[in-house]
Amino acid sequence: VNRRLFQYHRFLHEVRPLIARIAEVEGRPARLLELASGAGEFSLELARLATERSLPVEVTGSDIVPAYVEGANAEAAHRALPARFRVLNAFDLDLQPGEVDLVFIAQSMHHFEPGQLAMMIAQSERAGARHFVGLDGRRSLFLLGFLPTVGLTTGDPKFTHDAFVSARRFYAEAELALIARVAAPTAYVEARAQHPSISVLQVDFR
Repeated sequence: VNRRLFQYHRFLHEVRPLIARIAEVEGRPARLLELASGAGEFSLELARLATERSLPVEVTGSDIVPAYVEGANAEAAHRALPARFRVLNAFDLDLQPGEVDLVFIAQSMHHFEPGQLAMMIAQSERAGARHFVGLDGRRSLFLLGFLPTVGLTTGDPKFTHDAFVSARRFYAEAELALIARVAAPTAYVEARAQHPSISVLQVDFR
C-alpha cells in the first residue's frame, strides 16, 4: 500500500531539505532516527532511496520490541541496505548529545495519546535533535472510507478493521500543532497537509 501510494517518496520529499541543511552545517551525514519503526519498512526504504540519490544521511530505526529490531536488522543485511535498528523506548530516549539530528515517526502518530506524542517531541529536543518530523494520515471522511476499502482488497479482516480504527484516530493538523507547542514551547512548529491524505508535523528546535 505504501509503495502504491508513493508514501516513501513523499516522506523523503519532506526530510530531504533538512538532510541537506544538516549535512552542510555539520560537515557530515545527517543522523536520522525513526521512533516506533516496527518492522522497519520506512527506515529501510528511506535508506534505499537515499543511497540511490547519494544523500548524505545515516538512518537508524528503533522500537521497544526486540523481535521487531532483530527482524529489521536481518532484513537490512539481507537487502544490503545502510540502515541499522536498535531497541529504544520512545518515551525515554537514552541518547548521547549529538547522537541524532532528526527524529521522525511515520504512520504511527495516531497510535499514541496526545501526552505520549508530546513526550516523544520533548524527549527529542532533550536529546539534542534539530528537528522532529511526523508523517501520518489526515483526519477526513475520504480516508475513513478509502482505507477500509483498500483493506478489503487484501482479504484480511484484521487489516480492514485496523484501517477503519486508524482512520478514526488520525489527528487533525490543529491538534498536532497544539501538542507540539505544549511539548516544545520555544520551537518553531508547523502542521500542514502535504496531500489530501497526509498530514505532516515539523518541529524545529534550533
